[in-house]
Amino acid sequence: MDTKTHTIYLEDKRKIRIIEAGQPNGIPILVHNGTPGSRLLYQPWIEDAENRGIRLISYERPGYGGSSRLIGRTVASAAADVASIAEDLNF
Repeated sequence: MDTKTHTIYLEDKRKIRIIEAGQPNGIPILVHNGTPGSRLLYQPWIEDAENRGIRLISYERPGYGGSSRLIGRTVASAAADVASIAEDLNF
């Protein structure tokens, strides 16, 4: 699978930019790259995911890249964003 980058629009009018790689119908694994991080994935991870039947998903945190800022954001705010990603991607 080639990487697929797209944007998810949230109920609070923000957007989150994500990337998917690996097996499109594989087991979904959400990757958190840390601070500061982008949605980009290392090529060896993508190759490993393809070989293992895994669908890698990564995203740009609020205020980075193509994702909207979230004023007052805390570390715990990531949980709602991850839930929105999972819901949008149906996993």
